[in-house]
Amino acid sequence: MKIIYYDKILNNLLRLQAQNDLCVVLKNDAYNFKISKVVGLCEKAKVNSYAINSLDEAIKVRNLTKKPIILLGLNKQNVSILKKYNIYPCANTQAEITFYTNLKIDFVIEIDTGMNRFGLKNYDESIFVNPYVKYVIAHFYKDMPQNYDQMLKIANLCLKNNIKFNFGGSMLVGKTNYPLRVGRIIYEHSTAFWGQVIFVKQVYKGQMVGYEGEYIAQNDEKIAVIDVGYCNGLRPNFKGRVCCNNRFYQVVGRICMNHTFIKIDDDVQIGDVVEFYGVKIDENEFLKNNNMSLYESFFYIK
Repeated sequence: MKIIYYDKILNNLLRLQAQNDLCVVLKNDAYNFKISKVVGLCEKAKVNSYAINSLDEAIKVRNLTKKPIILLGLNKQNVSILKKYNIYPCANTQAEITFYTNLKIDFVIEIDTGMNRFGLKNYDESIFVNPYVKYVIAHFYKDMPQNYDQMLKIANLCLKNNIKFNFGGSMLVGKTNYPLRVGRIIYEHSTAFWGQVIFVKQVYKGQMVGYEGEYIAQNDEKIAVIDVGYCNGLRPNFKGRVCCNNRFYQVVGRICMNHTFIKIDDDVQIGDVVEFYGVKIDENEFLKNNNMSLYESFFYIK
C-alpha cells in the first residue's frame, strides 16, 4: 500500500518557492497525487502559477485558484472556454500566434529548446512585441551548457517587453534564479510503500518457492508471504530488500499478482508491517531494484 505524506509535499514546495518563483505542473491529476489536494498546498506555499495539459483539469484548477493557468499542448478548438475561464493556451507556431492575436486572446508562447516536441525553434524579438502574450515558456530536456545561453536570451527579451516567463525541467533547480516550471520534484520523498505479513511458511532445504520454482531453499528456512504484488506496482523480477521490525530481509522468488515472498527469521510474525521504502529504505534504492523511474512510481505504485 502506498502512503502519501502531504506535509512533505508542502515542505518541498516551500523550500523550492524560497529559491525560485514557481509554476507548478499539475498534469494527470497532479501526477496522481490529486489536484484538489495539491493545489491547496501550492496556495499555502504561494506559488505563482500553474501548468496543465488538459482543458478539463485546467477548469478544475480554475475553480480552486485565481492564479494564472497555462494550458500546455494544442487547444485552438476551445477558444470560448479558454476565454470563459481565463486560461492561457500555448502558441507553438507563428500561425497559432496569429490565430490567438486576431481573436484577442491572452496566450503563452512556447520555445522549442531542441527537444522537438512543441514550440517555436526559430524566432526573433517581433513575437515578443504583442499585448496578448502573457508568458513565454521553454522546457529543457537535458543538462547542457547551451541551456543557459537560451535562458538568458529568452529572459532578456521577456524583461525588455514586460512579459513573464518560466523554464521547465527539474534539473534546473539549484542552478538558476529564473522562474521555474516544476512537477516531479515537489513529490520527491513524499511517499512510502508498505505491506503486511499474512502467512508464514516453513520451507525445507531444496524446496521451491513461488512461480517457476525460481527460488530454491539452500537450507531449512522460514518464508513470509506479504500482501502486495505486481498489481501494486512491483516488477515480477523485483529482488530488493525490505524492512520489518527494524531488521532487513531479502525478497525471494518471483513476485505474484498479490503476493511477495521474503526470507525471514523467528522475529517476523503474521500481522507485522513490512516496509519496501519510506523510512529505513530510501525510495531511490527501491526504484533501482524495481527497475522503475520516479515518474512511473507515481502512477504504478499503489
